[in-house]
Amino acid sequence: MRLLILLTCFILIQSFNKNYYINRLINKSLFIKNTIKPKYSFIFFPGFGIKPESYKSLCNMINIKTNNQTNFLILDYKYMSPLEFNYKSNEISLNAINFLKLNNIISKKIYFIGHSAGAYYAINPAEKYADGLIQLGCVLNSRGQLFWDKKSLKQYKKPVLTLLGEKDGYLSYLNSIQEFQDITIEDLHIKPIIIEKDINHLQMADNIPTLYSKILKKNDFDSPISLTMAHNKLSDSIISFIKNDTSNYIKSYNSYNKINNYLNINNKIDNLCKKIQYKVLNPIDDIKINIENTFHNSLNDFIFSKPKIDNNGIISIQSYLSKTYRNNLNSKSLCIKLKNQESIINNNYYLYILINNKISAKEINKYIINEYFEDKCPINIIFEEDLLYENTASIKWLLSEISIKYKDDKLYIKSPVLYTKENTIPRYSGMIYMKLLTPQMVQEIKSIFY
Repeated sequence: MRLLILLTCFILIQSFNKNYYINRLINKSLFIKNTIKPKYSFIFFPGFGIKPESYKSLCNMINIKTNNQTNFLILDYKYMSPLEFNYKSNEISLNAINFLKLNNIISKKIYFIGHSAGAYYAINPAEKYADGLIQLGCVLNSRGQLFWDKKSLKQYKKPVLTLLGEKDGYLSYLNSIQEFQDITIEDLHIKPIIIEKDINHLQMADNIPTLYSKILKKNDFDSPISLTMAHNKLSDSIISFIKNDTSNYIKSYNSYNKINNYLNINNKIDNLCKKIQYKVLNPIDDIKINIENTFHNSLNDFIFSKPKIDNNGIISIQSYLSKTYRNNLNSKSLCIKLKNQESIINNNYYLYILINNKISAKEINKYIINEYFEDKCPINIIFEEDLLYENTASIKWLLSEISIKYKDDKLYIKSPVLYTKENTIPRYSGMIYMKLLTPQMVQEIKSIFY
């Protein structure tokens, strides 16, 4: 009996503490009350570590454009851990709605807005309690490509507006690929996905990095537009969503085309690989050479493959697309194994060929940039000398990455290269391995930096 009493007391205390902290969170939140009977109410889930006041400018702009018909409750969860807030997001949302009711805020529609991690917290409660979800710098993770639980955009029961910054350094706009793949074009009328040009991650708030971003070493990309201009564009998209007009569909369709163009340029990768082998040979005269490229989907298969020249003079090369982790880009780089210039001209089929000087990965990267910038390569791109490994350093080459760094308004590009001479072990002789830009990387670079 005593144990039962103690257990009951413990449950009551825990319940009291839970309600106390949730009530304190709501009471500490920022309430922007504009009208007695608003048309729209918004419950705002900030990015973690971002103060509620950081969103006042965006909220005020939304309110002005709706003729003062909006109210905002911007949550303040600085006293809660991310895991705790995620676990209690449904209860917090219900308390937030009750807060609006107690303040006589009965609007026609209630929307949940979330920024960054805040958008993730808002996903489940918005589906249960709101008329729609607006996510800034976040996606539902429809295909499970990110580290949080996936939620299908197609199957989500409420309208959703997904706004991604083209220059977002925290969550790449290319994560919209999985969202576009999850729905049809017709779905974009009620579930628009918009890549906002020139906007970065922090411009969805006050554009000030948080302590958490510094600890996690998160860096945003520079935006060429002011914070006011960014909020103007974002507020237009949000108002179009709540009014359900056609402008967001047009923006979504343009974003869809941008992603499709990005995906389709990868179809040219096989032809690019053959061009690279031809450039490595670098003949003086324009000649025809039979080149075959084997594209590997498996890293293991690529590792154990090797380029060769067969008895008919056909040059076989090997290629693979590799994710990079140190350059803050989402696109994959090209890993390619080629026959080097010396090996080709020493082959009986190619003894007659006259050649120019050896060509570097630096020069090939410049060619790829020019090809996909349509010969308008920006002058602030610095192609650095290759990071050169020789003969038996294949493991070092394999563990290296192409380096792409933006510093002091200059973009630095540097490729790791492995070169094996003719006098090494026959199986490994006469080769050149490179890690290079891909057309998709160039497209991403154009979007982020130019």
